[in-house]
Amino acid sequence: MEDFFQENIVPVLQTVFDETKSFNAKRSKARAALKDVLREMCDEQPLVLAAQEGAKEWDKNPLSISQIVNNVSAPMTCVVWCVLLCYSDEFGNSDAIKQILWKALRDPDSCHTGRDEKPVYLMSKWIDDAVMTQISNILDDRHNLDLSLITKSATQPASTETPVTETSPPAMNDTMRQAVDLMLQNTKHGSMANIEHVIETQSDKIAELEKMLANAKSVPTMQPVSVKSTGEIPSGTVVVKKAFDVFEGTQAPLFDIDVPVGEWDGVHPYVPEKDDNYVFNADTLVPLLVAIRDGQNPWLKGHTGTGKTTLAEQIYARLNLPVYRVNLDSDITRGELVGREVLTTNDGNTVTKFVDGVIPKAMQEPCLLLLDEVDASRPDLGFVLQRLTEGNGFMLLEDGGRTIQPHPFFRIIATANTNGRGDDTGLYSGTRALGAAFINRFKPYIDVEYMPAEEERALLQSKVGMTEDDARIITNYSTEHRVSFMQANLTLPCSPRDTMALGMAYLNYSRLFAHKSRQEQWELAFNHTLVNAADSDDAQVIRGFINRVVGE
Repeated sequence: MEDFFQENIVPVLQTVFDETKSFNAKRSKARAALKDVLREMCDEQPLVLAAQEGAKEWDKNPLSISQIVNNVSAPMTCVVWCVLLCYSDEFGNSDAIKQILWKALRDPDSCHTGRDEKPVYLMSKWIDDAVMTQISNILDDRHNLDLSLITKSATQPASTETPVTETSPPAMNDTMRQAVDLMLQNTKHGSMANIEHVIETQSDKIAELEKMLANAKSVPTMQPVSVKSTGEIPSGTVVVKKAFDVFEGTQAPLFDIDVPVGEWDGVHPYVPEKDDNYVFNADTLVPLLVAIRDGQNPWLKGHTGTGKTTLAEQIYARLNLPVYRVNLDSDITRGELVGREVLTTNDGNTVTKFVDGVIPKAMQEPCLLLLDEVDASRPDLGFVLQRLTEGNGFMLLEDGGRTIQPHPFFRIIATANTNGRGDDTGLYSGTRALGAAFINRFKPYIDVEYMPAEEERALLQSKVGMTEDDARIITNYSTEHRVSFMQANLTLPCSPRDTMALGMAYLNYSRLFAHKSRQEQWELAFNHTLVNAADSDDAQVIRGFINRVVGE
């Protein structure tokens, strides 16, 4: 039934997992999904008979699948039963799951109680933490649906699990239904059954309209924002400009993108230094600028030395906005990220004071929080980062539940050597597989490749001052080195920083060791830049590359 769930139920449930939707909208969709599942998986008669047996205990008298489901007040309950019935083989078997459902319909005592201490309709006690974890994993791993988002909505209902009167039909016994039908017999609807049919038909139309609305494309708008001085940083304003006015050498229509730009009254200490010689790749730059405009969280994936961090920093250098870089492969602690209580003196008394960590500090500024090497982060930091990327504010449990709302121009970019699902190259042993729900909060996923040889040659000539022939020797070497590294024949990477250092070393040694041959000058430069940093196996391979490119 996995195909049925994916093709028929997941599209209906999209609203239920959308935290911007209201509670009533979520419940309506969740009920619609459960009705579809029950009609596909169960005979209606046994369901209704079980519901009738429990009618007195539940004080409900549903006579159809639709009426049974309309008595379910919590969207979570509907989603849980959708998964249990469609994936019944993973929880025992189909018959066993149906027996649990029948029992829940017959006996309120077999169900969990809500905050009002009353039994929650259909929420069987058999559905414990272990079952919920299994359901969460199925939704997360196979359908990219985060179960925690069900309880987040634009407007929350009262804190109770009992049905909400205005949208849940009251329980109606046979006598009441006959009386209502008698009153309706001369109206255009004629009976309660006809009215219920109209309601279901209209619900389908509403669902279709909501689907069309969700698919409608829109371009977010940005407004200027003033920034007050804190003493550490200057005051200023974040204005909105076109990307082609900010990034040199670009033009419309490709760069007709609104981007935030900082205008400060003084030098901002956290704005990266602009490298005028940096060369952007349009295929990478455009998606990143769109993500910054739209408030997305890009994931930059690439080998060591491809310049993932530098790319993000040089974008923000031109936007003139600060960057706070967090190296997650280091020994950074949870307290450094979130904050901690410290002892301080106030009027001679020692008191505790909560000091914000890098995350709450950055969230309140128009800046980039750069999560470097996110796939090497420790598991205990994963929960912190997941809260950060949910976009609903960051609750500081350590500070009494204080919630930090993000600045309108606060952005997050993650860099990683992998796609977050583990290392399949054998080159990055320190990385680990991250949770699917966490990875899914990052988009777009952008591969950052090594700089093309011709661009690296031009950089060596302009920034280091090398001749074209000498620059070509270095780029011929770096190409062979990087290919070998990506094929796991070398463990030592070769970054643009390495080639810049190599170029500087050769220029210095060619002048200072003028009495040595050109071959010896190159060997000295390579030894002091790369060979001596490698292990014995890598050094042997590197020397082979040197002999080949220098001798050409």
